[in-house]
Amino acid sequence: MIGSCQKEYHRKLMNLVNDYELSDNVVFTKFFIEHNDMFKQVQKARFALLPVKLDVLPSTVLESMALELPIVTYKTSGMPHANKYGEAVLISEINDIEGLAFNMIRLLEDQDLRLTLISNAKKYMKLERNNEKNIKDLITYYRSIIDCQNDCLKIDHNLLFNTKEFPN
Repeated sequence: MIGSCQKEYHRKLMNLVNDYELSDNVVFTKFFIEHNDMFKQVQKARFALLPVKLDVLPSTVLESMALELPIVTYKTSGMPHANKYGEAVLISEINDIEGLAFNMIRLLEDQDLRLTLISNAKKYMKLERNNEKNIKDLITYYRSIIDCQNDCLKIDHNLLFNTKEFPN
């Protein structure tokens, strides 16, 4: 666990770790001044547990994919999109703590699943989240908006937000 929290909450977490005899498996690390040092620390983890509830497809999930960590998370509107090219993240319904725990155990016990998730996440990042593609997409979006504004041209339907791909 990386980052700081209130002392009382930290004490509560430490009690849980000790009660369940997890002190060899859970590491608490304070804030890192250098961002790169934080990434190096994250890569030591067996997986990323990211029980986000509000973001469509959070940057923490994308960062974990880029760092080649398997991911256990909740189902937000955009999370299934991360599995577009095969299962890249293990998803549980929001507030399904048992589902999160089940997926965590699966990752600890199944090395092949771990490797599959990492491979599919790499593919997703390469095809959907690479800088070159993002720049080309932004240029296309801006040109379309300018053409719409200046010449009253209709924006191509394929450029609009797809609510079927990211439902509420």
